[in-house]
Amino acid sequence: LGFDKLTLIPIQRKLIDESLLTGEEVQWINDYHASVREAILPRVSGRAREWLLASTEPIMLTEGARAGPPSVQGAQEQAQAAAA
Repeated sequence: LGFDKLTLIPIQRKLIDESLLTGEEVQWINDYHASVREAILPRVSGRAREWLLASTEPIMLTEGARAGPPSVQGAQEQAQAAAA
């Protein structure tokens, strides 16, 4: 169950706090940007093409990035600490 995409425009990266994203969320954004790039890139050129390429670059999770929502991550850390 889900929604169909009505528009294909990159999600503004400046509005994303990547430190709060889970791996699954990063994958969703990267997949969405790949579909935007695939659909729109053949239709644009010049500066618009450059902008689209830059705006749909994949997000790379860095070392120490979150692996899940805070509640899950916190519970996992607490369980590991208790088991140690």
